[in-house]
Amino acid sequence: MELKENDIVIFKNEKRQEGTKQPEYTGKLNVNGETKDISLWVQESKTGKKYFSGKIKPEYKKQDEPPKTINKDINEQIDDDLPF
Repeated sequence: MELKENDIVIFKNEKRQEGTKQPEYTGKLNVNGETKDISLWVQESKTGKKYFSGKIKPEYKKQDEPPKTINKDINEQIDDDLPF
């Protein structure tokens, strides 16, 4: 999803487990062309009024896993050690 500058998108966290510190809502925002992640929790003031508290962090980007390679040198060493 591409956000235009100064846009915000927020979703209810459907995977949240009750009693955990996971945010109740998560989303993204774009400020000055930079995308950030948002986490929101519903809080209640001493007077009973509900409000959101939250955190803004740099956008999480999943890193690609390096491809699994077979080390030929190790295979050659194993073959050399076999007595037959």
